[in-house]
Amino acid sequence: MPLKVGVDLVTTARVKPLIDNQLAGFLQQFTANEQLEAAHCHDELLYFTERFAAKEAVLKSLNILIKREFFVEIETLNNGFGKPVPHISGSVKEIFTGKKLQQLDLSLSYENGFVIAIAVVN
Repeated sequence: MPLKVGVDLVTTARVKPLIDNQLAGFLQQFTANEQLEAAHCHDELLYFTERFAAKEAVLKSLNILIKREFFVEIETLNNGFGKPVPHISGSVKEIFTGKKLQQLDLSLSYENGFVIAIAVVN
């Protein structure tokens, strides 16, 4: 199976008002574990911006319609080395399995208010 790639670019400036004003239940798109991890990190805005970009990149890599209800089914937590590791569940996992995919990897990068997420599946 060929590699599939999903990329998303988000600015912290776009995410900040969503968090500050709780627009459209923005924080409800994150799992309880993600919200807990964010509360313990040094830059909560950057954390949520990275996770938001990660969710979109994962959905794009699966080549499916981006639905907000899928966002909580994609959880990205840091491993012991600080690497973001995506975990999928629910409908997103069913789609992943149905496409006979076996591996999902994610890379996140940040510079000057921009976050890029690259998800690769095969």
